Amino acid sequence: MAVPLWLPGQKAARAGTADAAAAQALAAEQVARLRLVGELREAAWQLAALQAEAAQAEIQIQALKQLAADVERRVRAGDLARADLLAAQAELLAASALQSDVSQRLQAARARWTLHTGLAATPDVSVEALEGAPRPAASHLELQLASQSTELARKRVELMRHSRRDAPELTVAYARTCPAAPKAPKAAWSSDCACPSAPTTATGRWKRLHWPSWTWPRPTS
Repeated sequence: MAVPLWLPGQKAARAGTADAAAAQALAAEQVARLRLVGELREAAWQLAALQAEAAQAEIQIQALKQLAADVERRVRAGDLARADLLAAQAELLAASALQSDVSQRLQAARARWTLHTGLAATPDVSVEALEGAPRPAASHLELQLASQSTELARKRVELMRHSRRDAPELTVAYARTCPAAPKAPKAAWSSDCACPSAPTTATGRWKRLHWPSWTWPRPTS
């Protein structure tokens, strides 16, 4: 069994790299959220601008219709020439074409808003609604992301500096050996070792033999 060992400073460098990577990922997530909020806010303002433009085009259409009808009455009465009526009708046609273009762009903006948010209702961009919007952080998230990316690059360079060579390994080996079977009775005796290759010795009752300086158990043959 081989266990790799840390080089001096390698463990701390790897931990610092992991922490920097986690901080950089968190900053990237916050920046992505900020960008999404910016896109939604831009889409909301574009939709509000198109709604105002469509309302202005409708007011202009109604005014030009009244003007064309008034010119037509005066032409019939002989107060104005027919060229004035043609000019009023041309203005009305131009305003109608503009209104149609604004209506198409408004429908496209509403479709994009629904696609991004899943909401069919138009956003409220009034002053009262914007007053409750969250304020941006003191330090911009883009700057935080750039700082965290720089820190991550520095930690990776430090890790590479501490990993210029392969890490040493601590190898632990375990070997099991079986002692040979005893050939003749001796003062020392080993038991409790089962080995298929060792011959079975005769076993029997144990008795105590009195030696000059100690008493030692010894099997009888």
